[in-house]
Amino acid sequence: MFGNIYSKSVLQSSKAIRDMSQEIVIKRFLPIIEAAAVQGNPLNVLEYNSAVYMDFISAFVFGIQNGTNFLQDSGTRERWLARRKITKGHGFWSTEFPRLTVFLRYIGIYLEPPEIDSAREEVKDLCLDMLQRVENWPEGQPKSAQEDQKRGIWTKPIVYDQLLSQLNSSRGKGSSIPLSDSQLGLTVASELMDHILAGTDTTSWTLTYIMHELSQRPDLQSSLRTELFSISPPMFYPPLNYQANEIPQPIPNLPSPRSIDNLPFLDAILLETLRLRPSVPGSQLRITPSSTALFPISLCGYTDIPPGTRVSSQAYSLHRNMEVFPEPEVWRPERWLNADQKEEMMRWFWAFGSGGRMCIGNHLAALGEQKNCFPSPWSELMFQLELKLVVAAIYSNYTTRIIDDEEIEQLDSYSSGPKGDKLILQFEKVR
Repeated sequence: MFGNIYSKSVLQSSKAIRDMSQEIVIKRFLPIIEAAAVQGNPLNVLEYNSAVYMDFISAFVFGIQNGTNFLQDSGTRERWLARRKITKGHGFWSTEFPRLTVFLRYIGIYLEPPEIDSAREEVKDLCLDMLQRVENWPEGQPKSAQEDQKRGIWTKPIVYDQLLSQLNSSRGKGSSIPLSDSQLGLTVASELMDHILAGTDTTSWTLTYIMHELSQRPDLQSSLRTELFSISPPMFYPPLNYQANEIPQPIPNLPSPRSIDNLPFLDAILLETLRLRPSVPGSQLRITPSSTALFPISLCGYTDIPPGTRVSSQAYSLHRNMEVFPEPEVWRPERWLNADQKEEMMRWFWAFGSGGRMCIGNHLAALGEQKNCFPSPWSELMFQLELKLVVAAIYSNYTTRIIDDEEIEQLDSYSSGPKGDKLILQFEKVR
């Protein structure tokens, strides 16, 4: 249903993606970093990274006119992050034993703290509010430049339109699972909320760990900057003709996604961060088929696995195979620059999963075709398009150093970011 809109070719040529990038990364995010650098104020980059990707994913799903503006609306951003923080680390009982959890709650026994439910409701309400805005938005793009200026930037609600089109099409073809209007609305709301929640924390954690590693290595920042300056046009902010007494202006033209794609050192930095710090390090669970008489189940050298057995793989373990990744606990992006080694490493690289259930957002991520054959052979992986743009925008213009990285290590959970929910960095202008 979503393969085409998340495909690499569509994303790289999408005017909507470029408009979103200009608005969110250049007009909203870089001015915040510029002000912090000029004034000497450190930033909690985890908070702002979360805001960048919430704004971007919500714009991709609902259209930028209906999405969030967490970068500029600090009150809503801080409340959302606080609600999300409350819900983290919970969910075992409601996921593994949903009926038992509901029954016990009915008789007044709570297996999870009661405030979890109210926090989840607030998270859900924000998504429902965006859905309501897109449903109430007048059809079609603004018809004139004057109307466009009055409304502000407009982009198509790409994911919403695709989902609605596919569901309506299946209803019209006599789907085996017919949906009433109320069921259709619930299906849309639930699916779009999944896109929002799955695309924000995971990407912001990855960006935070990239910035943490680079902030410890000024020499690598310099090497990356040299590579970034090869992009045409370079991502200088403010532009070179900017005068000190002027309001900083957006970068007139962004480099093409393809040109950012073709930066090997930036690619290596991303791959190594996703290897060492996968945002979903936990086990991907499956149950062996109930009937295995004709086709006995074998996995990883184990044979005749009984039916109904829970099995799993996890990125954390695959990424620490010492035969494939020497010194696996060391962040060393240079390992990915060796073409002979890279093919074997990509066979074990599992940051997005693989096969029919792999992360759909891996395409919204976009960098070159790679091959993954564990556990599903030759799955196509593409890496974070928008994440690379943000890294390029930051390190083309600023250096970073650590002020406070206490509890930067990852939580031990299915999906995980820093334990301390923070990374405080100081930004300094390059020029």
